[in-house]
Amino acid sequence: SVDCLLSDYAMPGVDGLEFLAGVRDCHPRLPFVSYTSHADEELVARALAEGVAAHVQKASGGIHYVKLGNRIRRAVSEARAEATADRLAAAMDAVREGVCVVGADGRVKYTNRAHLRLHGCDREELLGERWERPKPDEADTVVGDVLPFAADNDEWGETDGDASTTVSETPDGELVVTVREFETDESV
Repeated sequence: SVDCLLSDYAMPGVDGLEFLAGVRDCHPRLPFVSYTSHADEELVARALAEGVAAHVQKASGGIHYVKLGNRIRRAVSEARAEATADRLAAAMDAVREGVCVVGADGRVKYTNRAHLRLHGCDREELLGERWERPKPDEADTVVGDVLPFAADNDEWGETDGDASTTVSETPDGELVVTVREFETDESV
């Protein structure tokens, strides 16, 4: 597999941006680094706007090769991190339990599909909002009992007839809320 594509701008029959457009048709997230002697700031800005991960201008001497190598490594590292984050998000969306991450500022940073379904919300409605939004009537209990217990014990849990809920605190002060609904047999 290819980790990164390095391209000049001036090539026979095609320029670097036309080549980038063709690459994006087949590989929309492949890191693409422009390595050219063109120093046109407008061209560089256009290339970056169209998805070039980095632009390195050719120069004499060896230092520009170090810069080129660093830019390629950074572009590949960022693409790998993004791919890992996407895989983790897909895995979290696949689990049956509702999972929500609340930042130290009390705002929702992440929620999976199961959590959204439990609360009848869209992701856009909940991300960045205060954690109390889905169930404002429970805020006093959470603030008075749950959060202090989780802070002292690194986790709080409760099971009622319909669901099991846990609240865990991460080392950086974020909270991970997990809710598992119990399946009920309606035929009994």
